Amino acid sequence: FLPDRPPPPAYAYLPFGGGPRSCVAQHFAVPLLVVLLAALLRGASVHLPAGDTGHTAATADWALWPKRRVPLEWRPRP
Repeated sequence: FLPDRPPPPAYAYLPFGGGPRSCVAQHFAVPLLVVLLAALLRGASVHLPAGDTGHTAATADWALWPKRRVPLEWRPRP
């Protein structure tokens, strides 16, 4: 992982690994994360700070991505 070292193995950055020995719990963990995020967002709302537009830019694959980190405000719902 250092600049003067050889590159890491092909699957070093994948959270669940890859290939024939990938994580057997991946098919459970990913939907669980979606449910967890939905439960967290149910009790709050997320907003851009006043005056911030998000500064998105179109990419070659027709998706919108932020040009920089977008600060978000997390507000509990009443």
